[in-house]
Amino acid sequence: MIPKITQTKLDAIAERYAAKLLADVKAVFDRPDYRNQGELADSLKVSVTKCTDRESPKIILTYADQGFYIGYKSPQWTKLPKIERLKKWAETKTISLGDIPGYEYGSASNISVEKQKERIVWAIAKNKRKEDTWKQKKWKNAAGLGDLLKDLNQSTIITYANDVENMLADAISKGKVVS
Repeated sequence: MIPKITQTKLDAIAERYAAKLLADVKAVFDRPDYRNQGELADSLKVSVTKCTDRESPKIILTYADQGFYIGYKSPQWTKLPKIERLKKWAETKTISLGDIPGYEYGSASNISVEKQKERIVWAIAKNKRKEDTWKQKKWKNAAGLGDLLKDLNQSTIITYANDVENMLADAISKGKVVS
C-alpha cells in the first residue's frame, strides 16, 4: 500500500518527468531530419494518471502513427503505399522533373507538371514495393528516453524508500501510525 504522503510526492515526480519527456521528444521532432509537415510534433500529448494506494503514477506519451513508422526497423512492403498520401508528401518536396519514369530523358516536356509529379509518385510507390531502401530513424534514442526512464525509476525508488524509512522511524520512536 502506498501512503498518501508518498502518493503526493510520486505524482509531483511524474508531472516533472512528463514535462521533461514532452519537451525532449518535441525537440527531436522539430529537427529538420524528423520534420516534414510538422504533424508528428503537433500530435504529441502527454498525460499522467495519478498515484493510488495500489499503483504508482503512469506517464503516457501519445503521438501520430508516423512516429511508429519512422522508428520501425524493417517494414515489409507487400502493398503499394497510399498514392494520395504520397502525393501530399510530394507537394512538400522539390522534385527534379528532368527524368520522368516511362519517358526518355527530356521527352516528357509536353506533359503537365502535375502529371509529371504523379508519374514520379507512382514510380516511388512501385519502387518501394520492389526495392525497399527504408532507413530507420531512432527518434527514441535521440530523445534520450532510456536515460529519462532510468532517472525516473531511480527518483521514484529513492522517494519511496525515504518515506518508508521515515514512517518506520516515526512508528518506532514516537509510536506514530501513518497510513
